[in-house]
Amino acid sequence: MILAALSTIVQAGQSVTLAWNASTDPSVAGYNVYYGGASGTYTNEISVGNVTNATISGLVQGTTYYFAATTYASSGVESPFSSEVSYTVPILAGVQFRVTPTRQFILTVTGPIGHTYYIQATQDFKTWTVIGTVTVGASGSLDFTDTNAASFSRRFYRTSEVSNTVSILAGVQLRVTPTRQFILTVTGPIGHTYDIQATQDFKTWTVIGTVTVGASGSLDFTDTNAASFSRRFYRTNG
Repeated sequence: MILAALSTIVQAGQSVTLAWNASTDPSVAGYNVYYGGASGTYTNEISVGNVTNATISGLVQGTTYYFAATTYASSGVESPFSSEVSYTVPILAGVQFRVTPTRQFILTVTGPIGHTYYIQATQDFKTWTVIGTVTVGASGSLDFTDTNAASFSRRFYRTSEVSNTVSILAGVQLRVTPTRQFILTVTGPIGHTYDIQATQDFKTWTVIGTVTVGASGSLDFTDTNAASFSRRFYRTNG
């Protein structure tokens, strides 16, 4: 028997999709997937049939699971375990609240450590107002007190993660051909348009062209006048 090799994991909330290479052994009738909470110890088994992927659901947030697969023949003979892969289920953000005897509303926000969330409140589920911002600490949760809760007859809450997306910054690189052509490679977010500027003294900058970054994330621009200058410096602006 040729054992199945787990090759990829596609993460999806509290479930995970496993994929593996198909066995070339003609006697293989299907695959079993094993998993558990410790490496090499598999407390769960799923027979998935003769397919090369399986989705495992019902996983617990914050828990690391270990997976392996086997092949089996119609006679019931099973191969050894494949190589093992692991997956840690992400902790999803949530909010719970409790009311004190003095009508203070204390919200407990849970989520991945270090992530920052807006706390939003509404009365009608149409207009949501940000009433605070919290960053989850080492305990995985944080309390926030809504000091204005007593002013409302009813109040509902939700969290929204503050984006930590890193922007792709524009840049320009230069190469010179043997014929003294100056070719600038401009990189930046796809679809963004940039002015290419040139200077000799870092005081006066002149726009010498405009480029729009294509699907590759970069674009070449040739400075046809470069040979006319003893020195030339470049930047982008956009």
